[in-house]
Amino acid sequence: MLQKVGFYSWAGPGTARILKTKYFDPKINIQSLKSSYDYDYLKKAKKTFGITDAWVSYSWGFSDKHEQEDYHFILTRLKNFKKLNIKTHAYLQGCNLVYSDFKDNDFWCRDEKGRFVTYYKGRKVACVNNPYFVTFFKNRLEQLLKHDFDGVYVDNIQMGQLGVPMSKGELPFVFAGCNCSYCQRLFKAKYKKPIPVDFETNPITTKKYLDFRVDSLTTFVSNISKIVHQSGKQFGTNSYDPKFNTNYVYGFDILKLERFQDYLLFENHALKDSYIDNNYIDQLELKKPVFILSYKKGIGFENEFTQHDFDLVYSEAKRSRFFPVIKASEFTTNAIWHNLTIERFSKPRVDLKYTVPVGQNKNSFSLQIMKHTIARSLVKRFYNQGYTLIMENKTIRPFMKFVYELVLH
Repeated sequence: MLQKVGFYSWAGPGTARILKTKYFDPKINIQSLKSSYDYDYLKKAKKTFGITDAWVSYSWGFSDKHEQEDYHFILTRLKNFKKLNIKTHAYLQGCNLVYSDFKDNDFWCRDEKGRFVTYYKGRKVACVNNPYFVTFFKNRLEQLLKHDFDGVYVDNIQMGQLGVPMSKGELPFVFAGCNCSYCQRLFKAKYKKPIPVDFETNPITTKKYLDFRVDSLTTFVSNISKIVHQSGKQFGTNSYDPKFNTNYVYGFDILKLERFQDYLLFENHALKDSYIDNNYIDQLELKKPVFILSYKKGIGFENEFTQHDFDLVYSEAKRSRFFPVIKASEFTTNAIWHNLTIERFSKPRVDLKYTVPVGQNKNSFSLQIMKHTIARSLVKRFYNQGYTLIMENKTIRPFMKFVYELVLH
């Protein structure tokens, strides 16, 4: 087996609650979510996949009142991971929260027109420069650190509104980041200018703002890292997919964030029916251990993986420098959400031979669209409203599948 294998496994009542928040009337196999941290299940998972590390549900970004049962669920099952010598990395929701639980709090990012930034249905993006959010987050983190996890994993590290994926080197045209009062004040104090609300007409100040955005997120992660490491635990974040310009799309510099983390974990859509291709991540000059979780179709559209899928994952990892992460949850087989049916699988092969298509540009179609003046103008004008509509409107939401195929694959 491989030296390290991750197990990305969301479970318990909090996972069911977040699925009901994110999606419209999802059908959920609750028993599947409740049994995923049972000793027998984990024992079979370790024997089959050789897992060494597990990413487990702790906080999905609800209020403490709603999450008490979630904390109880994972804390009463930590002993099962300990018995099997599986390291646990507690999942802590990062820069977004369930809006209905915190609607009276001033935590939120704003776009160039002062509107909230939607993360997913029912969730809004919080600002890393907002002192009230930072205090809230640190308090929640410190509560987590009192428990016997091996590490902390902070998901969804982003600075405000995401940028539009484009060809590397191309100047940004859609506002990205945060234009809240705290960001405005900090940026003006540093550069003596307001945050540019139109990136195309003010490229020089836009460059300064994008640097400011990266610095803001770097500071946030650095401070989290210090708190976690003082407790003697490992620290990592969801580093997103680096095939895009991370400085513009997400607001971080991966090499800067790496300094504060014990490992990096990337999620992407590199797994296909006949091959898998994570070579572009393997070529990054990263010094810390790297874990990669590859999807096929994406969350909400993913049937349970096959034995062949896991054979591909392991065969690629065997000949690469990174460690594989097993997708163990968020499957929607027959439109029912469930976790990995562990008894269906045997030990994955590591000697599978396959060919990656030469010269494949995964985003060529979507990137070409962004070069057209009319398309750029429409995206620029309706980006925030359009994204919110896709997420919050039941009729429009299926459009997400088209977006996944167009941009992420």
